[in-house]
Amino acid sequence: MVLAVAAVVFASLFGHHAPRHPVQRSAFTRRIDGWTLGVRRDAFAASALCRLTRGRAAYDRGVVVFRLSPGTDTSAAVYRIDDGPPRPVTADQMAVASLGLPIWQDDLDNPSGGVVRIPAGKLAGARLVRIETRLNGHVWRARVDHLDAALEASREAGCP
Repeated sequence: MVLAVAAVVFASLFGHHAPRHPVQRSAFTRRIDGWTLGVRRDAFAASALCRLTRGRAAYDRGVVVFRLSPGTDTSAAVYRIDDGPPRPVTADQMAVASLGLPIWQDDLDNPSGGVVRIPAGKLAGARLVRIETRLNGHVWRARVDHLDAALEASREAGCP
């Protein structure tokens, strides 16, 4: 009798379980005028994980993040949008921080991490961003044309 009870308890704990329902997930990638939109949906959590990128640029919560070489110090970088005036990256730090993005990384040797963040609103209708990390240094170029169309496609895909 004790053996039968033990078998029932064992079976209830480790044996037959209720059937699992697989979590419904879907994913797709779409190209929009040079930008790549990747979307992964999780039906169980009713959420979407989205990534919008183009070369060195990636959109994140209202900011376009440009990733240069990780060892590059961008703390004193200056950028130009198309043929506009030069603008120091430090001028955008409060706007970036207010959107919940970090300004610095946890690296004492290079807290900038080779990253330049520009609020996406400043890039509306722009074609090219040029970034100079130090006076008379290398100028990094990144195309940003059609960002508006890519952001619209992202919203239509249900991305936040």
